[in-house]
Amino acid sequence: MRASLAVCWLATCATVAPSVVDAATPRIVGVVTIAGDGETIDRANVEAALASAIAYVPSLALDLADASTRRRILGCGVDSACLGAAVGDLGASLGLWIAIYSTANRHLVTARLVDSTGGLKKPRVVDVTAAELAEKLRALVFDVLASERHPPMGRVRLEVRPEDASVMVDATPTDRRDLFLAPGTHVLSADRDGHVPRSTEVAVSRGEVIDAALHLDPTPPSWYERPWTWVVAGAVVLAAGTLATVAVLERGPAPLVICHGARDAGCP
Repeated sequence: MRASLAVCWLATCATVAPSVVDAATPRIVGVVTIAGDGETIDRANVEAALASAIAYVPSLALDLADASTRRRILGCGVDSACLGAAVGDLGASLGLWIAIYSTANRHLVTARLVDSTGGLKKPRVVDVTAAELAEKLRALVFDVLASERHPPMGRVRLEVRPEDASVMVDATPTDRRDLFLAPGTHVLSADRDGHVPRSTEVAVSRGEVIDAALHLDPTPPSWYERPWTWVVAGAVVLAAGTLATVAVLERGPAPLVICHGARDAGCP
C-alpha cells in the first residue's frame, strides 16, 4: 500500500514557479532514501515536496539525485569525506539527504546537510504520522536550510495595470512581477506617466503564496483642461454681456438741456 503526500501539497508543487536561477546560483543535490518495514512511501511525491520547498529558497538551485547517486550516498553512511565527494562530483556545493524510515503508522524523517568539502551538519529528526508528513517535511527543509544562511522566502504574484508601469519593492526598482521576498511586511508601489501612483503593503510568510494588485487610474485633467470649465466660463461671459446691454438700454442717452438765461438761473 502506498502512502502519498497530501494532494494540496502536490498542487502547490505544480503551481509554484521556481525562483530565478542562473549559472552562478549554488546548486544543492536533493537525495531521498526510503527504508523500513511499514507502508511504502511514494518517492516521487517526497521529491516533489522537496522541490516545492526549495523553490522558495532563491539562493539555491535543486538537482534531484538519480538511483546511482542514492546508492552511492547510502554506501557512504555518515562518512563526511565520502558524502562531500559525492556532492562535489555532481557539481553541487551542498547536498540535502532526506532519509525516511517507515513503520506501520509513523515515519522517522531525518534531514542531513553536507557540503562538497566534507562538512557534515548535525542531522535534524522528526517523528510524524502519515497525515503530518508533507507539512513536517516542508518545515524541516526550511529549518535546515535557514540554519545555513539559505532562508526560505514567500512568493508574491503581482498584477500591474498598465502593464508597463514602473514597480518598486521597498523603494527598490524591479522588472519582475513574480516576487520572492523575505518574511515580513513589504511595500509595493507602481507609477506611470499620466496615472495616479499607487502603493500597497503585503505581509509575507515563508513558503506561502499571496496575490497583490496595483491598478493605476488615469490622472484627472487640470481644471483648465476640463471641457465643462470652458462651457461655464462662456456662459458667465455671455450672461455678463447680456446684463451690460440691458443696463445701457434702460439708461438710454443723457437728455439734451438747452438753457437760456444767466448762469445763476440754474443753467449749467
